[in-house]
Amino acid sequence: MKKRILSIMLAAAMVGMLVVGCGSKEGTKKAKGDGNSITVLVESGSPAEALAKDTAEAFVEETGCKVVIDAVAYTGMYDKLSTEIKAKQAAHDVAGMDVVWLAAFADAIEPINDADTSDFLPTLQDSGTIDGKLLGYPMWVNTKILIYRKDLIPEDKVPKTWDEYQTLAKELNTNDMSGTTVFGSGSDAVCSFLDFACQA
Repeated sequence: MKKRILSIMLAAAMVGMLVVGCGSKEGTKKAKGDGNSITVLVESGSPAEALAKDTAEAFVEETGCKVVIDAVAYTGMYDKLSTEIKAKQAAHDVAGMDVVWLAAFADAIEPINDADTSDFLPTLQDSGTIDGKLLGYPMWVNTKILIYRKDLIPEDKVPKTWDEYQTLAKELNTNDMSGTTVFGSGSDAVCSFLDFACQA
């Protein structure tokens, strides 16, 4: 029953950047819940929280299972999930997490085996798949663009891979100019840095 509920929740609620079932791996005990509720972790103030709230009532009507929404600031979500997993005391059935955390939590996430991904772009399914197992549904995607100076980089030298990007950045680096940069401030600074950190 719990697997069915998780599958329905994943399909119906679509909360977060990546939806994953937590705490269902062997050896992990559920800290709370009586089988008549499902606890969902989402980022507070995010579209994921709004969506979880908007769909909770319909989920209860369809399944008879109450939805408990735990909204946490983005900066605390990783620590909260990590602590639960290490303690083998999962407090959440489903988590809307950043896709860049998926690899760190892969061993604690139950794969989604009966998912209908027929309308997914292949790259969307790939982003939620590790070692051939679909671990979560992508809810939305960020589109990154490369901004470059045409007076310094001819069109045939525009990098298409991280290796090409790194090579070009080294070539362009001089005493007067940096070969590459990331945002140093503002709300997108962490996302800009994570692109570099994750690919490395």
